[in-house]
Order: sequence, then C-alpha cells, then structure tokens
Amino acid sequence: MVLFEACFAPEPPASTFCIGAPYETSHDLHIYYNYQAARYEVKGDAGRSLDAWNMNQHFNLPITHMPRTELWPYTERIPAVLVMLQHQFALHQGHVMPYIFRESPGKAARDRAIASINSGTFCGADVDDVRIVADLIKVWFRELPTPLLHRVSMAAMDKFVHSEGTALPDLDPAEHAILLWLADLLLHVASAESSNHMGIEQLSIILAPNLIRVDTPNPMVAVAASKASVDFLRHFLLERQKELAA
Repeated sequence: MVLFEACFAPEPPASTFCIGAPYETSHDLHIYYNYQAARYEVKGDAGRSLDAWNMNQHFNLPITHMPRTELWPYTERIPAVLVMLQHQFALHQGHVMPYIFRESPGKAARDRAIASINSGTFCGADVDDVRIVADLIKVWFRELPTPLLHRVSMAAMDKFVHSEGTALPDLDPAEHAILLWLADLLLHVASAESSNHMGIEQLSIILAPNLIRVDTPNPMVAVAASKASVDFLRHFLLERQKELAA
C-alpha cells in the first residue's frame, strides 16, 4: 500500500493544495524489458497478476507500440524482436540453409513459436529448425497493421527503380531504418547463394509481398502491385549492396 499525506494551503484559493512526501511505500514488483530475449520480465510475487496484460505482444502490433533498441549502423531504433530473431538466425547459421525464406516449416511449429514470443516464453535453445526463425521474420512484416511500404505508391516505386541510392522520402525514419535492416539481412543471405540457392532475385520475390497489402478485387491490379513491390525491393537491395561495398 502507498499512502500520501495531503497538506492544504491555509489561505485561499480553495483549489490550491499540494501533496506531501509519500511514506510507507513498498515496491511489490519490478518490471523491466530484456532486450536480448525480447520480452518483459517481472520480479516480485505480484507479477502473476500481470499475466493477463499480454505485455509481450510483438506480432500484429504497430511499430511505434513495440520496444525498439539501438543497433549500429541504423540511425533509428530497430524493434527488439527483430534483433532477437536476427541473433537466432545467425546462431543457427540460417544464411547457409538451402532455400531459406522460401521453404517454410510446418505451420503448427511456426504458430507455437509466435505464441511463445507473444507470451514471453520463447527460448532460442528450443529452435531445432532455423526455417522457423526465417518464417517468423516474414510473418512479422506481413502482420504489421500498417504495411512497411504503405507510404510508397506504385508510381513512387516505379520512380525509385530508376534512381540511385536507398533514400526514400516517402518513408519515415523508423520505417526506412527497418527496411535497411531487412536489406542487410537479405544481402547476408544472398552472399551465400552458392550454398542456399537464394540470391537477390529469389529473396525479392519471396519477401516483397510481405511489405505491402493489396486490397482490391481486381486481380490485374493485385499482380501489378506485387510485381512493383518485387522490382522495388530488388533495386533497393542492389543499391544497398553498392553502399555497403563503397
């Protein structure tokens, strides 16, 4: 229990008052965010009462609503869950797995992994198939309430593929940083194409549809939008590759 002592001004006005120093305070629980594990952790017996809060939701959540962490060389913070998945991807040498990102694990295994992340119980040691980690990255982008490239129109995509560099005025800094993070991960995978058979072209085809959302009953428009996103991501990867090599 926390008690406060109220002390009122002896003179008018009646609405003027101040709160004195608290006393008999107690810290029944301590909540902190474990950035390496991408989850909130609670110390104290009262933590059991917080289970229903679903504090660890990381999928199907706006970028601005999730914990983010500083990561070199990006100028904006990256969602902690992506950094954790990147660590697991590297730990399990996902970049050399044949057809990584193309071949998906069983849906049940993937859904269990999502549930464990969203409940704060995910443990990398339990991952026996790195394709689960790759699929989690795809699903994270696909389930964003607002797609990462929602600000980039088809016309802007077409203009971009005829430009140089990775600058994108249509994206806000946080979205652009996340796109750069994804590009760097995919380029690392593409560097092992001789082992995994997944080059820039293949990765663009697989990942690009997860960055947009096409809400149209017209199949021709849907196909055009999908193609535009693939062309966009391919060009972005190639331009990022040039930047990293410079």
